[in-house]
Amino acid sequence: TTYRAFFNEHNRRMYDDKTEECRMAECLGPNLHVSYRSTGRALGVAPWDLYQISFADVLPDGTIKAVLYEVDRPVTEDKVRLRSPLAGIIYTPLKDDPTKTRMEIVLEADLAGIIPAFLRK
Repeated sequence: TTYRAFFNEHNRRMYDDKTEECRMAECLGPNLHVSYRSTGRALGVAPWDLYQISFADVLPDGTIKAVLYEVDRPVTEDKVRLRSPLAGIIYTPLKDDPTKTRMEIVLEADLAGIIPAFLRK
C-alpha cells in the first residue's frame, strides 16, 4: 500500500494535495519505468517537476526495494526542475502488523528554486 501511495497519482493526492501529476511517463521493461511528478505553487514555493527512472524488486518476505535516478527530459513550462540524481527506497512490511510498512528513503537532491529566496539568505 505504501508503494502504491508513493507512485500512484490517485493515492498520492489523498495525502499530498499539492501533487498535480504523478504518473508513469514510459514503461522501459518489467518493474522499470520513467516516472513523472509535479506540484503546484504552495506558500511562496515555486511549482516543480521531476522525471526519474525507477526500478523496483519485491523480495520473498514482501520487502520492496526501489532505485530511482533522474533522467533528462524537456523542461516543463512554469516549473522548476527538481534534481535528484540518485535515490533509494525500501518498503519493509512490519512482522507484528502486516498492515503497516516501514519506509526508508535515501536521496541526493538539488532543491534549486523551490526554496523561497528569503529562506535561502
